[in-house]
Amino acid sequence: MAVLSLVRASFATRVGKALCAAAGVAAAAAGGCAWWLGSLLSPPRVIAATTPAGLLLDYEEVSFRSKDGVPLAGWFVGGVPGAPTLVMAHDLGQDRSHLLSIGVPLQKAGYNLFLLDLRGHGRSGGHCSLGVLEKRDVLAALDYLATRPDLDRRRFGFLGVRMGAQAGALAALDRPELRALVLDSPFPDVRTFLGEAVASDERLRRALLPVPLLMYELRFRTSPDRESTAGAVRLLGDRDLLFITSRSDPGAPAVRKMYESVPEGRNTDKNLLELPGSSIGPLYAADKKAYDDKLRTFFADYLPITRPHAATAEQKPRVPAPRA
Repeated sequence: MAVLSLVRASFATRVGKALCAAAGVAAAAAGGCAWWLGSLLSPPRVIAATTPAGLLLDYEEVSFRSKDGVPLAGWFVGGVPGAPTLVMAHDLGQDRSHLLSIGVPLQKAGYNLFLLDLRGHGRSGGHCSLGVLEKRDVLAALDYLATRPDLDRRRFGFLGVRMGAQAGALAALDRPELRALVLDSPFPDVRTFLGEAVASDERLRRALLPVPLLMYELRFRTSPDRESTAGAVRLLGDRDLLFITSRSDPGAPAVRKMYESVPEGRNTDKNLLELPGSSIGPLYAADKKAYDDKLRTFFADYLPITRPHAATAEQKPRVPAPRA
């Protein structure tokens, strides 16, 4: 009996040590995932070194708050009287200054611009959520702009890059005044974004993704499957949309799939522009001109600048551009 008891005690000790080791490994893995996710959601802050004034544009520095109280910063750059206003949202790790090169040709065409620092970026407070909570930032920007007597409250456009595109697509579901949207290199959902960041190999991605995805859901109390660009655009068949992607981007097939998923609207259009690059990477010469020309054409067709006595947004004349 003594020998049996000794064997049992030894076995229990070994099992206990194994369980403790396994628990330690699991804790270390969870800690590593938490650190990785935190790093991804907290990129180094970029504070604009260039302002619109550096490009000889008059502008206003604007401070306001999101729906959940996060302090936000933006630039308002005026266009011609009575012109629609374009809200612009940047990608992860950027700030509003990254949108100036895109916005200047549109401002020269006469549009008002509102360039926004999304939460966790630039001079805005809060923490990044990869576009899901940033939708509140876009809504807050629209609320602020609606208080300005010099703007048409019924006619807004939007341009967003990747994370900013997701924020704008989600916000548009709540705001019919967002009539025309440009979604540059959007990712379908947070699950896809995190998966691509975790690993390039599909099998490794399936093995590693569940833990950081669960941590994301718990942290932000939301499901990436419920709030996603891919889901939102299928409900935006009543808006005019322009999807932009790079042919060399691994995410290009997903962008094409989102474009194809948008239902045909009776009085609206969907468009797709494929370039060797997009605004998430450098564009030069002919590619930059094609990008800028497409933006001007898209907004001119679907959100034209009209005089105060001209047709309303609902009655506006439209000459749709040829589809890609």
